[in-house]
Formats: sequence, structure tokens, C-alpha cells
Amino acid sequence: YKRQVPDLAPANTPELGETFQLDATNLDPIVPISVMVVGFSSLPAPIDLQPLGFGVGCDLLVNLDVLLSFAAASGSGSYTLAIPQSLALLDADLFFQCGSIDSVAAGGLAVSNGVATTIGL
Repeated sequence: YKRQVPDLAPANTPELGETFQLDATNLDPIVPISVMVVGFSSLPAPIDLQPLGFGVGCDLLVNLDVLLSFAAASGSGSYTLAIPQSLALLDADLFFQCGSIDSVAAGGLAVSNGVATTIGL
């Protein structure tokens, strides 16, 4: 296994009453679980995790408001979020970043790019 940077991409757009899906790829293929950071805001500047023992480019990009796990297999996985049919959520911003235990990454963790979304109709 050669280390790759995890990639996070939306599969659809977040809409009221629908299920929003994010697909993660380039995860360590032997690790069956990954984590998703969900933030209600992005960080003003990335937090460099290298001083904590992680690799170069390992940055936290979103506020750590919610931390959840999702299943991964063969280096990929999908995270889904059911969005309630509530007008109070319309135009709400959500920010996502995933992390994966990675057997060859410095510090044993690899993090993805960030994804910014706005809930629509």
C-alpha cells in the first residue's frame, strides 16, 4: 500500500428532506472505518497538525463541531446525512472533512480536502 491523500467529494447537493452523500476515496484499504468532521463553519485559517506529530499537509480545515464514523472498504466509503424537511435549515452552511487511520502516514492519520455546502430546496 502506497500512501495517498484522501479525497472527499459530494455525490449530490444537500436539499431539505433529502439524503446528502459524500464519497471518500484514497483511504487506507485495510482500515474498515473512517471519521467525518462536520462543522457549522470553516476555520479562518487551516490548523497545521504537523506539530502534533502528523505529516506535512495534514491540516484541519473545518470546525470540529461533530465527529462521526462511517464504514470504509477497499480504500473508499460514503457518508450520508439525512437532512430534515425544515425551513429553519434552508441556506445553512455545512463543512466536511474526513480522516482515516493510515498505516503509512506520519502520525498514523491522513486527512482529506474540505467540502463546503449550503442546504437548498
